[in-house]
Amino acid sequence: MHELPVVHSLVEQLRAEAERLGVDGKVAVVHLKLGALTTFVPEAMTFYFEVLTKGTDLESARLDVEEVPVAGTCRRCGEAITLEGLPFVCAACGSPDLEITSGRELVIDSLEVKDDGAG
Repeated sequence: MHELPVVHSLVEQLRAEAERLGVDGKVAVVHLKLGALTTFVPEAMTFYFEVLTKGTDLESARLDVEEVPVAGTCRRCGEAITLEGLPFVCAACGSPDLEITSGRELVIDSLEVKDDGAG
């Protein structure tokens, strides 16, 4: 349920950006990058997106969520690793001293716009 206010903010940002770009009513797909550490559930994000866009210029748009895995770099040995589960430790040397480099994302990556046939 904590996805609802986040998706509400996302929809407001998208509406403003679509208006700024002059493509309101033409957004077909919203590509969102969602890091695993955010704890947001992609299916809940999609559900709330559909609910919150109903009756708006974004009603026909689809939310495409790309899940970004947790990755990091070991500060001890320099190994770049994908982190599968807790505890987060370096697969090469076992050190827990890691710099997290991805997995916290909540980013609108891009928008796909419908071709209105004009032009």
